[in-house]
Amino acid sequence: MLKNVLRAVMPEPAWQFLKRIRARQLRSEYETMLSNYPRRFVEHLYAGHRWKVLIADPDGSDWYDKDWPALEEIEFLAAHRLKPPARVFNLGSHQGVVAMMLATKAGPDGFVVAVDAKALNIELVRKNAELNGFSNVTALYAACSDKPGKVRFGLNLNDRVKTGRDEIGEEVEAVSVESLADRFGKPDVVTVDVEGFECAVLAGARSNLMAAATDWFVEVHVNSGLEVFGKTPADVFAFFPVERYDLYAASDRHKTFVPLDQGQHLLLDRFYLIAIARQPITA
Repeated sequence: MLKNVLRAVMPEPAWQFLKRIRARQLRSEYETMLSNYPRRFVEHLYAGHRWKVLIADPDGSDWYDKDWPALEEIEFLAAHRLKPPARVFNLGSHQGVVAMMLATKAGPDGFVVAVDAKALNIELVRKNAELNGFSNVTALYAACSDKPGKVRFGLNLNDRVKTGRDEIGEEVEAVSVESLADRFGKPDVVTVDVEGFECAVLAGARSNLMAAATDWFVEVHVNSGLEVFGKTPADVFAFFPVERYDLYAASDRHKTFVPLDQGQHLLLDRFYLIAIARQPITA
């Protein structure tokens, strides 16, 4: 409330000055937290594979310092286009555990391009891939958007793209699915976990979506980010016309993927969408 009042009465140059001060403060707090955090290596079973993982921040500790079961979405995708030698774009890769799971399915002649907008996460993707002998994981420090260029990304752990003019963030390079495809080749599988920015990422893949030769996994952040960008699940579904894709949904409570028309009850909060292209799989 106070912020809105100040924004309404404060001259623009003064407001922008305060924003820069706040951004520096947040950046300093973030860097201090990371520098003080005790790094350590852990070993666990991730989908049955014993891997070593570097823990370097609280999210890494919460998420990766434990055994992981096989992920339902990866097993589902592996029954379709996630087969050797698959090309995979892992958009919003965090620290590389999922990228390594995908790389295992893609096979030694396939590869995974892991994209994340946090420099620490990309450092850890590279380190974790190296620790576990993955030569088929490429880490790319960038945000995912509808087109290449620059975007503002939040300064907190597990943050998101910032679009409001009063939101604080740092400028990072942006890539689109199309620009990644130009660089690495057309993907067989794309996974998307971008904290509500799903529609922008999908908008940057229009020709690929229309070609309908790629399978997709999209984490749809209902009530946890999608609305920030003025979007709804219907906007996400619009990128996957039913004449081109078979759609399936699951959630944290209901982990088994079911056809979307049987899973409408899963769409009230964050859910997981898989889109399987109907175009035949080529050898």
